[in-house]
Amino acid sequence: NIESSDLSLHCKESHSICEWGDESCIMGKELFERHMTLSRITEDPGRINRPYLSVASAHAARQVQAWMEDAGMTSSISIVGNVVGRYEADSSTSNPRTIVLGSHFDSVNDAGKFDGVYGVLAAISVVKVLKQRGQRLPFALEVAAFDDEEGNSSFGTTNTGAKAFMGEYSTKEAAEQLLEQYAGLEEAFRRQQIN
Repeated sequence: NIESSDLSLHCKESHSICEWGDESCIMGKELFERHMTLSRITEDPGRINRPYLSVASAHAARQVQAWMEDAGMTSSISIVGNVVGRYEADSSTSNPRTIVLGSHFDSVNDAGKFDGVYGVLAAISVVKVLKQRGQRLPFALEVAAFDDEEGNSSFGTTNTGAKAFMGEYSTKEAAEQLLEQYAGLEEAFRRQQIN
């Protein structure tokens, strides 16, 4: 079980890995510390458990959003619990495309510290390096942090976040069908917006 202080010491002393102060070492340490921070956001102390639309999930979403904004992205949290950050393309690019990076931040009960969230946090780190270098790409980057990938939900749902991101619930009929199919989901969405 590696702790943050161990990683810091490793960066200082192991020149085969990186030089102290090297951008990749600093970002690696920050990435590791962010994993440790998210691992403490849980419904059950002593183990990682972030069910879909839970208090822990909402808290994790706000933390991920703060890190996205720190990396220079505009961000939002959708009604289904997804967090999406956007880093715009170079302004000289006409009609830029968008590349989406990311993963999920919800968890199974008693999850590993890196399951899912690594894809979200590593993508945020990539964008942060671009921001620090003052660099824009010929395409926009979006970092998508999905909720409800694991199916750890009291509603019986799974992949709600990814399906919403891909437009599966974009029509009124599809959204109504989702709410009718899963009891309690509409109220949970309202709580998520209030929180």
